[in-house]
Amino acid sequence: MSRKLAKFTRIRTARLGGHPYRIEWVRPDILNVGECETLEYVDDPAEDATISIDPQQTDHELMDTLIHEALHAIWRGAAAEDFVLHAARDIRRLLWRVGYRLKQ
Repeated sequence: MSRKLAKFTRIRTARLGGHPYRIEWVRPDILNVGECETLEYVDDPAEDATISIDPQQTDHELMDTLIHEALHAIWRGAAAEDFVLHAARDIRRLLWRVGYRLKQ
C-alpha cells in the first residue's frame, strides 16, 4: 500500500522569531526529515538561516515537521530536542483536531 504524500505550496522564505529563513524542500540527510540551521550557526549576519524539509511526507508528517523546525527557529535552538518534539506533536494534534489541513 502506497503512502499518500502531502500536496502543498513550496514557500521559499519565512520570517520566524523576527528573522528571515530560507526554506529548502529537500531531505536534509538519511536520518532526518527536517533540519533548522539556527542563527548562531550562520556565518554572515546578513545571510538568511536555512530550514530544510523533506517534501516526501504525508500530511500529518509534514505538518509535524514544519511545526517542529519552526519551533527550533523561533526558540533559536534554546529548547531541548525532546521538548520541541513533544510541543510540535501536541500543536499538530490540536490543529488537526480543529480541521486544519493542507490544501488539496
